[in-house]
Amino acid sequence: AARFGTSEAVLAASKGMGEGPAGPAAALNIPDLLGEAEKAGATMYQTLLDYTYQLRKVRRVLNETGQVIKEEFQDYEAYPARGRHVLIQIARAGKPLPNWEVENERKRAGEELERAEREALNAKAAAQPAFAQSYATASISGSYYGKHAAMLIDPAVFLRACDFSDPRYETLGGREMIALGFSPRQGVNLPVTTSFASALVGTIWFDAADKALVRLEARQARPGIGKDGKPLPLSPEPKLIYQQMRLPDGAWVPSVIRMNAAGEASAFYGLNWDVVFEFKEYKRFKTVGEQTEIKAPEKKP
Repeated sequence: AARFGTSEAVLAASKGMGEGPAGPAAALNIPDLLGEAEKAGATMYQTLLDYTYQLRKVRRVLNETGQVIKEEFQDYEAYPARGRHVLIQIARAGKPLPNWEVENERKRAGEELERAEREALNAKAAAQPAFAQSYATASISGSYYGKHAAMLIDPAVFLRACDFSDPRYETLGGREMIALGFSPRQGVNLPVTTSFASALVGTIWFDAADKALVRLEARQARPGIGKDGKPLPLSPEPKLIYQQMRLPDGAWVPSVIRMNAAGEASAFYGLNWDVVFEFKEYKRFKTVGEQTEIKAPEKKP
């Protein structure tokens, strides 16, 4: 099963691109911008723990022409607890779950927290990761016609493993952005869960004032030469979209994360799916010194 959740929502996010202040930004220091974006992402990852939100996970199974042959979606409420968010399912296919099932979800969440705490204790003596957590991520795993795959959508991977070019100023959602083209850097070895990024090219937008990553849009780069002697064209529609939105208090939070194989299962380890994570209803939750406690299930003697 996938840990997963429409085109209209994603496409609407790009409205206004290219309007207002626009033009080249040749003097821009790209490495500095990427460094600032990573720091902004780490700050945002921690700030996100100040909020509850609702999450819809949609998975569409596609055929070889990209047509939908099956669709399922689930709704969750996300609560910050002990340094992470815990998802509690509240609806399935648009139908609210009965109270007893929601209670079971809460018990599952308590068990998940206990397991996470044990793992954290066991990992204390382990080596620290090369990079701190930067930006929220989305995990997808499952099987498609007998092929099992697991992948992690992490925008920080693109910041660290791509080459950037064509810096320019554009407008997105009424705010001035810095847009960069990106392509995979040669010789970079990525973990299996993120190596799909080495076949994607596209554009990334950063808020010019806040230096936050606002939108990433990637298409599949097809290797080879066509009959006309020219490189094969990119996929006609984005294979990957990562979109953030700015809350009234100035915080940047995820709004849409989408992976769409569009009939080309080879793009994502054999998973011919269109998976969308839709985030909404952000509400500031904790104050200083306060944090959600989800009661763990009582242990039987």
